[in-house]
Order: sequence, then structure tokens, then C-alpha cells
Amino acid sequence: MQTLQFKIQIQDIQKPPVWRRVLVPDDITFDEFHQIIQTAFGWEDCHLYQFSKNGWSSELIYKIPDEYDDDETTQDSRITFLSEVFTIAKQTFAYIYDFGDNWKHYIILEEISDTGKTIPMCLAGKGACPPEDCGGIPAIIT
Repeated sequence: MQTLQFKIQIQDIQKPPVWRRVLVPDDITFDEFHQIIQTAFGWEDCHLYQFSKNGWSSELIYKIPDEYDDDETTQDSRITFLSEVFTIAKQTFAYIYDFGDNWKHYIILEEISDTGKTIPMCLAGKGACPPEDCGGIPAIIT
């Protein structure tokens, strides 16, 4: 069992930046990681999400599939474990929450440690998370 330390930052918000540092066990699924991010940022988990290497332009995404998804490009986030994807420090990923407001988060795996079983926790952070359904970046930058 390994422990993963991530820094997750909402893209395009700079003054102040909005980020969280979280510690999670590597045996959780991407869907469980989504729930941890929701809690750490204060989101309400009322919209769709996806994880991917490069955001919208990625060829492989992790989310809860629907009938329109291509089985070759979509992996079910409820059964794909972080340990299958995150294997070396400094790996980066994208997390997009609320496809209407389009909250893009930059994820970096800062550290992998052999600390044994851990409970997910938020270690640090900065900046208040924008409210749900506010209209995305254009609505808060004005």
C-alpha cells in the first residue's frame, strides 16, 4: 500500500490561486478521488466530472460512462484505481468538474510514500472555491 500526495489547483484563477494539497491511499478509485476533491474544495457534487491526461483533448478519460461513450476511450472511474495510473512522482493530470461552468483543475502527483494505509486528508490549501453554478471563470473574473 502506498500513499499519494497531490496538489490540485483550479486553472485560470490567480489572485489568489485556489488549490488544495491532499493525501490519499493509492487503492482508491478515480470516483473516490473525485469525492475527495469535492470535499477538499467545497464543491457540492451535483455535476458531471472527468479525469484525463490533457483535459478535453485527451484520448483516454476516466469518468462514469454513459451510452454515448466509446468503450476504447472511456474508462469507468468507479473501477479504475489510482495505482493503475499514478506510478511516478511529478505525473500530471486534469480534472474537469461541471461541464457547463467548466472548472478545470490541474493535478500533480507530488510524492509517493510507503506509509501504509492512510485516510484521505487535506493537508493545505489556499483561496476560496467559487460557488456552484456561478457561470465559471468568466463570471468570477469580471
